[in-house]
Amino acid sequence: MEQTTNYGLNKPGGSDYARIDALNANMDAVDAALKDLEESKAEGAALAAHEADGVKHVGAAERTAWNAKADGASTSAHISNTNNPHGVTAAQVGALPLSGGTLTGNLDIAKTIASVVLRTGDSSNRLSGRLMKNANVEGTVDDGLYLTDYGADGAEATLKIQGGQQRLRIKLGGTDYAVYHEGSKPTPADIGAAVKYRYTATIPTGTWTEVSGGGYYKDVTVSGITAAMTPCVGVVQTSDVVASELMVEEFANNIRRIETMAGKIRVYTRTDGAAPSVNIPIQLVGTV
Repeated sequence: MEQTTNYGLNKPGGSDYARIDALNANMDAVDAALKDLEESKAEGAALAAHEADGVKHVGAAERTAWNAKADGASTSAHISNTNNPHGVTAAQVGALPLSGGTLTGNLDIAKTIASVVLRTGDSSNRLSGRLMKNANVEGTVDDGLYLTDYGADGAEATLKIQGGQQRLRIKLGGTDYAVYHEGSKPTPADIGAAVKYRYTATIPTGTWTEVSGGGYYKDVTVSGITAAMTPCVGVVQTSDVVASELMVEEFANNIRRIETMAGKIRVYTRTDGAAPSVNIPIQLVGTV
C-alpha cells in the first residue's frame, strides 16, 4: 500500500482490500497535523503581538533617538553653561529686559546702603539715588534719602532728605548746607544774625543802698540776663494815662543809670538818694 509524500497517509490501491485500521491511521495523522497547525497559528499571533508591543520593545525611531543622546560630560557642560544656551528671554521668566520696561509693583531693595544709579551713556554724567538706613556716612550715622547729580566735570550736588531728623540738606562743592522750612526754622546763629532778647523787671520804691563816693543803688533780679548785655530800657506804660505819666516822670527824675549783671540788674538813683515814689515796670530789649 502506498503512502502520501508529506504526511504519510495510506493510499489503498485498486487491488487492496478496504482496511479499517488503515483508514483510522489516516484520520489520526490528519487530526494530529491539524492540531499542530492550530497551535502554531496561536503561537504566531502571540509572537506578532509581542513584537508589536512598543512598551516592551524599543522601536527603530526610539533607538535612533536614544543613540543620539549626549554623553555625561556633554550634559554636565550644558548644565554649567551660564550663557543662556537656550536663549530664554526676560519676558519668558517675567523679568524686565535691559532695554527697560514698566514695574506694576513696588521695588524693595533689602540692603543697608541701597543705590539706584541713572546714567546717560558714561559714568561721568549720571544721577545717583541712595537710600541709607543706619549707615555710616562720612564718619557719622546719617540715615536718609540721598539724591546726587554728578556733572561731567566731576562736580557733585546732593540733596539729603532725612525723615528721622526732620530736615533737608544740600551738599555743594563738598560743603553741607541746611535747607530751612516751616518745620525746621533757623536760629539767629544759623544765619549769622544777632540774638534778640527781651526782659521785664520792676524798679521798686523803698530803701536803697548807698554807694561809696555818692549815689544809691538797688539790685533787681532778672532771670537770664548777663553782664555782656547792653539793653535799651523803657518804661512799660498802661492804659491809665495818669499813672503812666507819673512812672515816666519818676524814671526820668530819679534813675541815673542801669548796669547789667549775671541774673540781675543794678539800678542807680540820684546822688541825694531820692528813690522813685512808685514802682516802675521796665522792659529791657537788645541783641547779642
